[in-house]
Amino acid sequence: MLTSGRSCSYATRSVQGAALVSKPISYIGRRPCKKAFVPLSFRENVKPVSKDVEQHVQKATHKVSRTMTGFLSSSSTQSSVYWLLGHVALATAAAAVCIPGPFAGLMFGAATDSVVDSIVRSTGATLLTTAAVKYTLKEAAVRGQLYMDTFQRLNIGLAVQSLGCLVVLAQAVSLRSPPLVAFLGTVASLGLLVSSRVYSLNKEGFPFPSPTKTLSGAISVLMPRNGPAFMYSLLTVMFAGMAMMALGAKPGQPMVIYGGLSGPMTVFMHRATGAGMLLMTLVAYSLKDGADREKLGATTFRWLNLGVACSMLTMAAHMTFDWQSGLLVRGTKAATMMTTQWIAFMWTSYMYIAGESKAKAQQPPPAAA
Repeated sequence: MLTSGRSCSYATRSVQGAALVSKPISYIGRRPCKKAFVPLSFRENVKPVSKDVEQHVQKATHKVSRTMTGFLSSSSTQSSVYWLLGHVALATAAAAVCIPGPFAGLMFGAATDSVVDSIVRSTGATLLTTAAVKYTLKEAAVRGQLYMDTFQRLNIGLAVQSLGCLVVLAQAVSLRSPPLVAFLGTVASLGLLVSSRVYSLNKEGFPFPSPTKTLSGAISVLMPRNGPAFMYSLLTVMFAGMAMMALGAKPGQPMVIYGGLSGPMTVFMHRATGAGMLLMTLVAYSLKDGADREKLGATTFRWLNLGVACSMLTMAAHMTFDWQSGLLVRGTKAATMMTTQWIAFMWTSYMYIAGESKAKAQQPPPAAA
């Protein structure tokens, strides 16, 4: 390096923080060259960090690590969260079924028509099964049974429903009112977080469903082992078809059972109903699996039968009323849908009553005084 006709050699040494600082070690000539300017950000920190600061950082790091590791790992916490989510689903279902117009108007921030109100009732009907699933998972958390395949499957169903609602919300650009985004976004995000977290806690290995088990489960729908399992297989296929039909709704497309074309609100509610029907598909498959193993008298399957029965009764009743009032197009499609819903209600309610009777028969008689 040359400076004003004189040269000096420099050596470099490493500084903490991966910075390089030049230091003169020898001179050529009579006068030393000027020391190179070192920016403040590259200067060596001569003040060591105090031990108190280091201990505080370590404690904070350990606290965050324990919080993330132990998030929803306690059975009591899981039970409380499922209980809260179940109450939210039940309250939402009651509002959607009983006062669909004001409820939808509050969410969308605009007036609704009779067609939108009818579809809102269908969405609320699916939430009755959602509430039953969450209460079932709440009891499973208390008993420490969330690792079992049935409850793992139900958590997958809740995650799929929640994710579907978030996707529907993201697609509805013209309908994103603050109440809708705040309510649906919060509830769906919390449902997705809880279900996926509990599923990963109880899943061995890679925290995703096994493709092999998923394929074998889909094939087993076509191979029921007894009469009740056959009926639940039909329900599984029916719910899956209804979910695909509802999720495939598009703006400007003719509606299947209503007159006219689909608008933004009807498309949104159809797709939200489809997300709920996906959960009901997995519930019906779980009931089919319980029928294969002849376990329908267990509390879990009784609750699931009750949830599906309530959903089908609500959906079939309001569609029958809409049929009588002339809101539905009186054709083969609407009649077939109503008939299958009434059959599904009668079957699941019968299996719920049969399960309750079987459970009472298996109870030991009271001890004699």
